[in-house]
Amino acid sequence: MTREEKISRYRQLRAIGKQHHDAAIKFVSRATMFEYGRRLGILHGNTFVCDSPDELAFVFDLALYTSREGRSRAIDRYARTVHAAPGSDTAVVLEAAQNARFAMWRVEGLHETAGLTIWDIVNETTHWLMDEGLETSAPVGSVFAGRLKAVDDFVMTCGASVPVDEHTFAEAFRNTPNWSARSRAAVVEDPRFAIAIFRAVLSGGIAEKIEFRDSWELEPETADAD
Repeated sequence: MTREEKISRYRQLRAIGKQHHDAAIKFVSRATMFEYGRRLGILHGNTFVCDSPDELAFVFDLALYTSREGRSRAIDRYARTVHAAPGSDTAVVLEAAQNARFAMWRVEGLHETAGLTIWDIVNETTHWLMDEGLETSAPVGSVFAGRLKAVDDFVMTCGASVPVDEHTFAEAFRNTPNWSARSRAAVVEDPRFAIAIFRAVLSGGIAEKIEFRDSWELEPETADAD
């Protein structure tokens, strides 16, 4: 595909993913939202106290894609209610979301077609990441943590993805139980690590500079203002 065709395909899949996300969030209880808000340190009493509305993306991420041991995830409960034709884009994107994994990756550079080439730090593999927002804003060498889902021949961000530095990693590892006794892969796959990363980002003020949007999703007047 040409760059234009690939971006068009990406936008189509991302729009489907957003529809799934908006529908799946209805399967999250108020108690679950409050639990993750408390664990992230942004819930005070029964009120979310955020520097930006986008900070709630961290709560949504955890509420959809993680769960307590022995309990089902909201994304899986939602998936059981969807009756999409096998192989359809609706089915493919939903399955990709269910199989999304938390990862740490480094930006290697622009992909020859569109998006970015990234290096999975834990699994030591290269991926083609389609993300218009990161393509225009993520410097080469920058490191991110967040959920990735594989669709077609590329990966997409799924949930909240955040830039991280050595201080963020150090704080997250300090707050991840028994991390030194496990492999890096086991630590990153532990839901508590995602919580620790997000909490470190929030406490460090990094989240105030993050806007979870692609450039094409911005309203024209907002894009002009930027």
